[in-house]
Amino acid sequence: MKRVIICLTIMVLGSFVGMNRVARADIVQTLSSKQVGNWAPPNVEVIPLKNGIKLFLLEDKELPVVTGKLWLRAGDIYDPANLLGTASLTAGLLRLGGAGADSPDAFNAKLEDLAASIGVEVFAEYSTVSFKTLSQDLAPTLELFFTMLQNPKMDEGRLEILKAKAIDQLKRQNDLPGSIASREFKKMIYGQDNIWARTPTQEMVKAIKREDLMAFFKKYYVPNQINLAIAGNFKKSQVLALIHKHTSSWAKSDEASLPELPSVQRHYTPGKFFIDKQADQATLAVGHFGDKRENPDKFALILLNYILGGETLTSRLGVDIRSTQGLAYAIYSDFGLNRDYGIFKVVAQTKVESAGLVIQSILDHLQHIREPGNIQAPELDEAKAAFLNSLFSSYEPKFNIVAEEARFDFLGYPPHYLQIFAEKIKAVTLSDLERVAKDYLHPQGLKILVVGDGAKLNSLIHKQEWQTIQLDKGL
Repeated sequence: MKRVIICLTIMVLGSFVGMNRVARADIVQTLSSKQVGNWAPPNVEVIPLKNGIKLFLLEDKELPVVTGKLWLRAGDIYDPANLLGTASLTAGLLRLGGAGADSPDAFNAKLEDLAASIGVEVFAEYSTVSFKTLSQDLAPTLELFFTMLQNPKMDEGRLEILKAKAIDQLKRQNDLPGSIASREFKKMIYGQDNIWARTPTQEMVKAIKREDLMAFFKKYYVPNQINLAIAGNFKKSQVLALIHKHTSSWAKSDEASLPELPSVQRHYTPGKFFIDKQADQATLAVGHFGDKRENPDKFALILLNYILGGETLTSRLGVDIRSTQGLAYAIYSDFGLNRDYGIFKVVAQTKVESAGLVIQSILDHLQHIREPGNIQAPELDEAKAAFLNSLFSSYEPKFNIVAEEARFDFLGYPPHYLQIFAEKIKAVTLSDLERVAKDYLHPQGLKILVVGDGAKLNSLIHKQEWQTIQLDKGL
């Protein structure tokens, strides 16, 4: 229940060096020729309001549509320890439980009449509430939007429906090997009860009451914790007048009420873990702690990860293990850079019989990329070009630009961070990559998780160093 949405043959190191030169040379030759153009995003106007809301505006006359999205500090990490799932249920009931004088059905009917949409999402650190409407219907849509944010009805009947759906999802959490691996690997890295890895239980969800959600809502859904991005076909004066009309009486709350969050203690403790799950394939997760997003080395780490496994078709892991050796259906790496220490991981799906070969190949790649001289200039050029071209293309439509500016500000980055980010990526050197590969990848401190059929995996996991994890069937 991590969000509610509504609307890496055993390969010796020497064989890696030579195995793939032809395949990678073709790809590098193609992609490194791409030129990263100078990209300047349109100017986003930032307007702080008296009650603490920070407004980000971008006019876009191309279509008669207005889109908005706000961020607030109401994510899963703020769930009470004994009532995990509170943040997600609060967001869900906010949207589906009616607002103001309107019952849930009446509120939804008004949105349908306008052909407008309002949606919520819950992430670890924050929740988002978004809307989309025709320009001509901006006024009534904003009225519904802000009524919901300030005066939700939180209908008891809809709460019971949401709780039943959440419990059903929990009952089915152990159905898919990929979901199991994702959930349990976080617990292996952070610890069972860490805020970044906690999982609700059925009993917790059953125990959540409307008053728990209202308490959460009153504490976290406050204007001085909000960034609001709006883009589309509108007049600035119109939007400001409407927002003032609907938020002028929405008072600030004490920001000190946000609870202190426990710091993650980073360590590199190796281990091998197995979860018995009858399936046609095995899911593998190999990794350790990542780093924090304010780390100035993050730009080099982003490109290092891109080269290693960030892009399946052209990365080292993808080209070798998936395409050349044909050992994995899917494989990728991710270097987590979060508010606190994230997770570096390589995830792969393979035939059960190939699990040991894939694990060894992953370990070989991690060792090889750390050795001096093993990252080449064409690889870096390729990574920069492909990454930046992908980055820039993601900022269409224009709403994505204003939304990212608002999100970056919300996360504490300086103004105009899109340009800063691009320039920092362009400035990464080969020596930067070699340094961060050695400093941030720790092959001797890896945790390895295999989720698959124990009978077929016996030759891999029978050794004493493998620990068996029993899944909690009472989730």
